[in-house]
Amino acid sequence: MRKVAGAGVRAAPGEVSWSELIRLCKVLNDTPADKLEEALGPLLDMDGALKFLAVENVLINNDGYGIRTSDYSIYEDTQGRFHIIPHNFNETFLRPEAGGGPGGPGGRGGFGPGMMLARPRFAQADKNDDPRDGPVGARGSGGPGFNGGPAVKGVELDPLVAANDSNKPLLSKLLAAPALRARYLDYVPQIAEKWLDWNKVGPVTQQCHSLTAEDVKTDTRKLYSAEAFLKSITDDTQAEGRFGGGRQTISLKNFVEQRRTFLLNQAEVKKSGT
Repeated sequence: MRKVAGAGVRAAPGEVSWSELIRLCKVLNDTPADKLEEALGPLLDMDGALKFLAVENVLINNDGYGIRTSDYSIYEDTQGRFHIIPHNFNETFLRPEAGGGPGGPGGRGGFGPGMMLARPRFAQADKNDDPRDGPVGARGSGGPGFNGGPAVKGVELDPLVAANDSNKPLLSKLLAAPALRARYLDYVPQIAEKWLDWNKVGPVTQQCHSLTAEDVKTDTRKLYSAEAFLKSITDDTQAEGRFGGGRQTISLKNFVEQRRTFLLNQAEVKKSGT
């Protein structure tokens, strides 16, 4: 057991962790951008958090923090420092979808005890809307965790999407600090350059695909057809089955190549100097 800071009494580990999570959320929410790195550094693995946000954006995790504030965990180590841990990456490598589930830990907005609850937004979208401000109007009624989503053409998800969205403070608060924003914008091209390379991804994909192809053919409870699975590496397909709804699903090869090209040509990414 550890002592709750300033309480003078001992408490159960769960109570300590809950108190410290509340403290983390308050520091993140209330600290000015120019003082955030110093104040938050002892409480949060910020470099890990920035990498988490960058990977989610580059690979377009449709069920992750940057789009739906969902599918991640928060872990406190023995030194009292929190780490963001992703999980359930089954909705990556896809064009962003409008819509979303109930959100991640802490409620519809995720990340912490109520601090990040999404507020419905019903403003009408117009030509002046900035996707970095989060979902509005035609992008879907409501904020993250309702059924909103950023308006995106193909795989052209802005690396700074929702950077001004107060419903995603882990993202918007960190990126409001110039030094942290610069580090994030360094990670984006690093990931795109090194890992969105079909010469690297293709052979690994084909190997994994070959390991499961026969099992997919004989599976009687699969969500999509075996033909769609066999074509999914290199050919765009029309989604079908239980969750398809007639959507066109981009192939992994096309996603990797198109997303890489888009990211490495973004002005803010180029300006990062990486």
